[in-house]
Amino acid sequence: KLLQRHQLSKADVLASADGAVPEALQGGSARVHLRSTKDGKPAKTKQWIHDVARAVGSNFEVSYYYESWHGRAGSRCDFVFYGVAANATLAAFAFAAAFNRCAALAAEHTPPAGEFAQHARCGLTSARSAGAYTLAARGSYLAGLASGLRAGVRERMEHERRAAAAKIAAARAKAAAGEAWQSSSDSEGH
Repeated sequence: KLLQRHQLSKADVLASADGAVPEALQGGSARVHLRSTKDGKPAKTKQWIHDVARAVGSNFEVSYYYESWHGRAGSRCDFVFYGVAANATLAAFAFAAAFNRCAALAAEHTPPAGEFAQHARCGLTSARSAGAYTLAARGSYLAGLASGLRAGVRERMEHERRAAAAKIAAARAKAAAGEAWQSSSDSEGH
């Protein structure tokens, strides 16, 4: 809170200490070039991909941006993670792995036999063919996977926030009682 009040970051404080940012905290970026798992062409950006990127960025405490273009000169779909260099590199690796896994799971996902015909008869789908219905089902499946990933990251971060708040409360209680408080290991209770 003190750093925020004075509009400083941890890196600013460390840099002012001796004029250099420790190597472990130096900034950097890492680029992931996405290709379709089906035909190897550059992937087209979809919302679920951004949801996965947001989850990964939150998890590794980095930001991202994307560059995507499709034209006569060629096509490209890149996601670039930036922040602390080591975190950006890990985020890029995790993002590529998550993208590939989601794409593979979606490719295997097929609606139950007869579901399209039943939904079409009841007016529950606007798809005009079983193929279009399967494509929409896979899109929905991908959105669900990405949403679940984001929810898992939010849940983990909230758990860590509550654990840190509990440690602070315990330290304050000990200090108020005049007792010495000793920090426990971060791995305790996990």
